[in-house]
Amino acid sequence: MQKKKRRLKISRIIIPLVLIILIGFGIHFVLTPKNVRELKKLNYNNDTIEIIIDKKLDAYLIENNIYSKTLDKALLKGEYKEEYLEEYINLPYKDYDEYINQVNKLNDLKYARVDVKAIIEKLDEKEIDVIIDNEIVLDNIVSYFDNKYFIINNLTRYANYKKANESYDVDTVISYVNMYLDYPFYGHDVDIAKIDDLLVIANKYYKLGSDFIPKELVTINAKYRNSYNHQVRPIVKESYEKMAEDMFKIGLRPTVTSSYRSYATQKILYDADKASNGVAMADKYTARPGYSEHQTGLAIDVKDGSGQYAFFKNSDEYKWMKDNAHKYGFILRYPEGKEHITGFSFEAWHYRYVGVDVATFIYENDLTFDEYHMMYIANKKD
Repeated sequence: MQKKKRRLKISRIIIPLVLIILIGFGIHFVLTPKNVRELKKLNYNNDTIEIIIDKKLDAYLIENNIYSKTLDKALLKGEYKEEYLEEYINLPYKDYDEYINQVNKLNDLKYARVDVKAIIEKLDEKEIDVIIDNEIVLDNIVSYFDNKYFIINNLTRYANYKKANESYDVDTVISYVNMYLDYPFYGHDVDIAKIDDLLVIANKYYKLGSDFIPKELVTINAKYRNSYNHQVRPIVKESYEKMAEDMFKIGLRPTVTSSYRSYATQKILYDADKASNGVAMADKYTARPGYSEHQTGLAIDVKDGSGQYAFFKNSDEYKWMKDNAHKYGFILRYPEGKEHITGFSFEAWHYRYVGVDVATFIYENDLTFDEYHMMYIANKKD
């Protein structure tokens, strides 16, 4: 009997409470406008809803069942721009302070939505600032990001180079800029990190300097050179002599006529060429001091029995070497048809040691060392 009375007392308490709660919800439902209720269903909070209604966006968002965190944040931060409504709706949100501001500025630069989305997805905050701060505008910018050799810090240079060379495709623009070809020859010196490395590059941008001398130089066997005591690095001597001996066995007579040259020697040669032919012609055929591969001790000039450079390209020695030198670690350093990349006229006689694996790769892929260096050394991505 007592238990029954207790249950009645509890019921008298609970039922009124439930009724009060239900009435409260009912009153709230009646008093809360339908648009507010619908916006809450979409996951907008009260602060955002107030702004949405003020800007008369509620009907559009409700009708199209749209929730956008990017739009939400743009409204709350006070950075919303009416003309970019669809951009906010269609862009994923990234959680950092300047995100909405960056979205606005990319749209101010008139980038298409697909490009803005790609920029946001593929670049970090600082990289996006490079585009914004430099006001870089590139058609189909996504294709630049997709190139494996793309470097964000070169983006301004890519844009300028593309503008100056409209016929070049994206891959060419990136390759040439990464090789510094957007600068005049000898117009931009680049530091060399590993100057004693076997894959060191010396060209019209990478400068060895006046004080560089290879750590060890040895003299090539007299059988395979002219009367001058030509010196190279030990690995070059070993590899060249093996190649030369194999050539001798089939009746060919390769002869080294130039090898290591000091900075001072190169200066004498260049100055003489410049005095006789002028700067333009000298630069076409002779490296300036400090920029010559001969200073590395890794390059050799080879002649046949005639002793004339001009005739070497027609010799049997050249015909054999151009298709076999890579097997011994050498590459034809200044090939025909690549003058715009190397900066030098075709030199059938100039060979550079890079090792068998690299030489074979360069030969099989029809690359210059400049291109290989750009792709696999200078711009290597870990």
